[in-house]
Amino acid sequence: MSKGLTEAQKGLLIASQQSKEFFFENFYMVPDIQAGGLRPLRLRDYQKQILADIEVHTNIVGLKARQIGWTTIAVANALHDVLFNEWRPWTFISRNEKAAQDMVGKAITAYYRLPGWMRRALPSLKAETQGSLVFSNGSRIVSEPATASSFRGDAVYGLLMDECAFMEYAEEIWGAAEAGVYGPRMLFSTANGMGNFFHDIWLDSQKEDSVWHGIFYPWNVVPSRDEQWYDLKKRGYRGREWLFYQEYPSTPEEAFAKSGRVAFQADLVSQVFEEIEPEARYSWTIGGTATPIGPNDDADIVINMWRKPFIREDEHGRMLVKPNYVVGVDVAEGLEHGDFSYITVFDAINNEQVASCKTHMPVHYLSEVVEWLAYEYYQALIIIERNAAGLVPIGQIAIDHWYPRMYRMDRFATMPTNVDRTPEYGWRTSAKTKPKMVLDMQSAIADGDIILHDPEFCLEAQTFIADGRGSYAATSGNHDDVIMGTLIAWQGVLDSAQYPVTWRDKKIRPLSHEELDSVFFPPGEPDDPLNNPIGQVKREKAEKSFVLLPGNLRRSPFAEDEQFDL
Repeated sequence: MSKGLTEAQKGLLIASQQSKEFFFENFYMVPDIQAGGLRPLRLRDYQKQILADIEVHTNIVGLKARQIGWTTIAVANALHDVLFNEWRPWTFISRNEKAAQDMVGKAITAYYRLPGWMRRALPSLKAETQGSLVFSNGSRIVSEPATASSFRGDAVYGLLMDECAFMEYAEEIWGAAEAGVYGPRMLFSTANGMGNFFHDIWLDSQKEDSVWHGIFYPWNVVPSRDEQWYDLKKRGYRGREWLFYQEYPSTPEEAFAKSGRVAFQADLVSQVFEEIEPEARYSWTIGGTATPIGPNDDADIVINMWRKPFIREDEHGRMLVKPNYVVGVDVAEGLEHGDFSYITVFDAINNEQVASCKTHMPVHYLSEVVEWLAYEYYQALIIIERNAAGLVPIGQIAIDHWYPRMYRMDRFATMPTNVDRTPEYGWRTSAKTKPKMVLDMQSAIADGDIILHDPEFCLEAQTFIADGRGSYAATSGNHDDVIMGTLIAWQGVLDSAQYPVTWRDKKIRPLSHEELDSVFFPPGEPDDPLNNPIGQVKREKAEKSFVLLPGNLRRSPFAEDEQFDL
């Protein structure tokens, strides 16, 4: 290896082999974009720490700001490894083909800028392509884009997945590579929202018993970046703040919570979320039976009542306002491994979430628990998503059982004029209505107009992403059932004033002042001329008559007996 070298060159070669820092700062050349040309790689303190971590830790997940030199250090480390060790294959996985070629390009540039005497003393380059370097000592560097078939059947010493958070098949690639990597395994990336594979690995790295070593370097690790630089850079991202926090985070929490176009920012959601123990919990049995259970009891179908149904009364027991609740339902097909159906109840008077139920219940039994909850909460307004499977519980509750307070959705004015505009039972989620649902909820959360109690909303909000083109959905492998059920219920809350309360109070209460006034000062008779507006002609009242036969009515098992008195 050192044949034909001078003693000085031999000393430099040994020093380069023993110290990566010495090799980088004396012989490893990198482009200097600002000054132009090439310069030796001068290591900053945090870059030296990265090298030290690679020597100690097998699994490294790195959350970083943009342009701090992590990729450069990772490529330099791999090149040093393959030049000074036999049979040390490295694989780089990048988000696309251009990024993969750029990774190898960094290694090619550095290799050909080594002194001639050093390249002659080191293993020779046997093959070079846009995606690989193969050396005579059995070591190599291979760089490829992230695809579903990446890293199948390979065995390597080191693996680097660069910008891992932006890889569609990151989890599949890691699953294929994990058993075939015998040395360092590194996942580097800027943040791309929550709920993806990179975010999951980062969260795991923060646990005491984790096999992952997590490293975070914020925007200001680069010595030339100060507060003035930060403020100037931020002004360049006006209207795209989410992208700024993604590229230049100050903390890991900021990086994940504010990046990736999350529809509901975690810091705002936390302000309207109130963690409380349910006042009551029920186990639901298909067939229409609710059984009270304890706070720690488990069941297949659980109903959490964060607030029991109640009526607002004054100190004399007089009702201040009629109870007004809304039951919102996101309907799934009820398959064991499919999406969940989610039912939630809101108090439309103070906009507080008061009950919820998340279940895989078969859809044709879903109406039972929906209707039970609605009657428990004083004949609440029921709003069910009418897409696909939602038509089943809508038909059972509205048509078969004649439930008295069902939400009806008006058609949009953009519909063609020859289409029937009769309102339909339930809520239709579409490409036009979904952005409205999200924007209404964003406004409620930002203004503090809503109170949430279900912690699963907070979890799903971390993975409910906007694509920047007006569409919203959960990231791959995650659910949005709780989000959608809550958004549907909120639409019912916003429109609840259009649906009069049908519940009838049976409790004998003291008369209020308004009720006493109506007794002693009754309104004028309908035919009283004083009741007609000045200058208006009296119109005859139109009346409509119809006959209902009790045998034609199918009553809900939860309905009050006198509901259909004829």
